[in-house]
Amino acid sequence: MSASPRMLTERAQAPEHEVLLVAAGTGAGGPGALQAALSRVTDWDYLLSAASLHGVLPLLYRRLADGCPEAVPPDFLHRLRSRYRDHARRNLRMTTGLLRVLKLLEDHNICPLPFKGPVLAELAYGDLSLRQFGDLDILVPQQDAGRAKDLLAGWGYALKFPLSARQERAHLRHAFEFGLRHPQLPVVEIHWRFGEIFLSRAPEPEEVFRRRVQVSLLGRRVSSPAPDDLLLVLCLHGLSHLWFTLSMVSDVAHLLHAQGPWDWAGLLSRATALRMRRILLLGVSLAHELLAEPVPPEVLSPAQADPAVPALCREVQEKLFARGGAGLGFLERVCFHLRARERLRDKITYLWISLAQPTSEDWRWLPMPDYLYWLYYVLRPWRLLWQRVILPSLGRRNLP
Repeated sequence: MSASPRMLTERAQAPEHEVLLVAAGTGAGGPGALQAALSRVTDWDYLLSAASLHGVLPLLYRRLADGCPEAVPPDFLHRLRSRYRDHARRNLRMTTGLLRVLKLLEDHNICPLPFKGPVLAELAYGDLSLRQFGDLDILVPQQDAGRAKDLLAGWGYALKFPLSARQERAHLRHAFEFGLRHPQLPVVEIHWRFGEIFLSRAPEPEEVFRRRVQVSLLGRRVSSPAPDDLLLVLCLHGLSHLWFTLSMVSDVAHLLHAQGPWDWAGLLSRATALRMRRILLLGVSLAHELLAEPVPPEVLSPAQADPAVPALCREVQEKLFARGGAGLGFLERVCFHLRARERLRDKITYLWISLAQPTSEDWRWLPMPDYLYWLYYVLRPWRLLWQRVILPSLGRRNLP
């Protein structure tokens, strides 16, 4: 029987988490570290559920199967193997789907740049089956994003919520992706930038396109962001989601391990120019602290010298297994993001854009004709206050 979210929360200090931390790393401790952690496991059902929830199930299976299959109950290993095989088949289908989408875009003179998903599996893990992913992320030039969306609509893809012409223009200006769903095919996210504009300047898409490298997927060469760019993107992605799952940290650790040596002076200089130095230091520190990934002093020293980085790192470690699959609180997200910004000006910009700029959530909440679009600026703060602060607070008060 799988563990429930409540069980996952109650087991925040469970020894099973040590198994996941060892399995999600790059193997610096050797098989002995994993065997020692496994010897203290008491709830194998919980371990299986937590591995899936945190996106490290294939890593756990591979470490067990290759190193110490005798250290776990046969029934547990059988169930883990079955889930791993299902996952591997799914990744293969999704990779095939990605190649079809890339060909569609290329055939219509759109330059696609996949990132995360299968290309990250190859660059960081060297194996398509070792990374869990749920969608296909593709960067295209901003001027081609609407056309890419329309091409996929011809295959039956659609936005979760249709946009008016005014809303689509605003979405292209202020958001960063079109999330497209299909009844049978993988979810595709068409990006024209790498993240929310209020979090950082992020790597500039034009520069990332110029620096792209080639990766082999199922015998086909496809473009991917260069490892330096991908590392910055992963750290920004982790921050956006408050490093919600162990797999986000594992992606950083495995990319660091697989793609060295790194030009840390150049990376830190570039991150500073992009106003994401603290974001980079946090992601690398988490890989070091949680998964024991070796990091040189020229990175650890500035990370430790910035009081916000160790504090944010501790908060992630304390809450990583305590969330139990629960959603991220709005105020928690805002406070964490603000602490990750270094300049007062950037904090003010974050508050202004995130609290006042209308998004698709506002458009879904109260559909209005385009000539009344200006009202969303008035209504958004009140909607956020009601939906994200007052209602959750009332729900907590009514808990038994």
